[in-house]
Amino acid sequence: MRDETDERFERLLGATHDVAASADFTARVMSAVERETVAGSAGGGTARTETIARGIWGDLPRAAKIAVPVAAACAVASVVWAVFAFRAVDDATLATQDGAEQSVVATLYGPEVE
Repeated sequence: MRDETDERFERLLGATHDVAASADFTARVMSAVERETVAGSAGGGTARTETIARGIWGDLPRAAKIAVPVAAACAVASVVWAVFAFRAVDDATLATQDGAEQSVVATLYGPEVE
């Protein structure tokens, strides 16, 4: 498998040996970068400032702009529900333990002792 891949790379290298970028390729790329930089700083800031101005919502698709807050609200509601459920179970457990202790006391010492 490796020999076959090496052979294919050698053939590709031989076929593309004389291929080079056009003379003005670098100039076109640099001018595009320069135009982008000038366009980004024309508003009085840089690309970083624009990213900060967009905030965390700038790169999200429209559907996610709705789904993320809804999911966050659901997560908060789940945590609150879990805390209340834990407290309810804890209270029920304590009530059961208190009832068991009272029945043991009543059995051992009579119903008038509490």
